[in-house]
Amino acid sequence: MKRLITERQEQIYRMRHHDFGGMSTKEVAAELGIIIQAVNEHMHKMRKKAPQLFPILTKRQAEILNLHSQLGLSPKEIGLRLGISDITVRGTLHKLQHPNIFVPGKKGTSAEYETWMDFAVKQKF
Repeated sequence: MKRLITERQEQIYRMRHHDFGGMSTKEVAAELGIIIQAVNEHMHKMRKKAPQLFPILTKRQAEILNLHSQLGLSPKEIGLRLGISDITVRGTLHKLQHPNIFVPGKKGTSAEYETWMDFAVKQKF
């Protein structure tokens, strides 16, 4: 099976992705001993080769999403817990309504990974 992205790009993607720790570009560069520009170039190439892997949420976006969708907290409760305004929380949740962002329970989004899906894989990233 042909890879869409290189092993290095996959490594960077996993380090940057919110499900794997959500490191910043600067943190990834420091961890790998490369310059920030190199991380950005890899991310740009991945966006072109495999747009389905994007967008990547920030740590804060992922945290707000988790508190809202998994724990069922209201924007006001999330704001109090995180020390931010409920307006900021509402704005973040609004941005997360983009059709390419998976939100559990949102109509029209992909299902979460299940092992039976392995048989339907056409390309390995």
